[in-house]
Amino acid sequence: MARPWIWNGHTLKTPSEYTWKFSDLSSEETGRSLDGTAYKDIVAQKRSFDVVWWSVPDQGAGMTTVQFMSWVKSGAWGTLSYPDPASATNISKTFYTGDVTCTMYQVKGNTAEYKLSVSFIEQ
Repeated sequence: MARPWIWNGHTLKTPSEYTWKFSDLSSEETGRSLDGTAYKDIVAQKRSFDVVWWSVPDQGAGMTTVQFMSWVKSGAWGTLSYPDPASATNISKTFYTGDVTCTMYQVKGNTAEYKLSVSFIEQ
């Protein structure tokens, strides 16, 4: 069973795919000297995710596009619990949401399905 993704208490559908990034944030002291030697002053290390879900219906049981769009708004702050690839466990941290996209994927009967994506950026 997949470990759950939880955003502000709402269990998200297991992503179809996601890209996990671990970034160094450097101070203004980072750069190169006149002889070309590189210097790096890391002030913090942060995680970010680009998360994608395929075939999310606009209605029905489970996570729908309507629910998702109300839970995840661009620029919103919250707690994300997610399966961390570096520790093989779920961890929780404070993130904000970057761009949120919703693309029409297909229609099945009276239900539209969408491809949803969002970026989560660690505080």
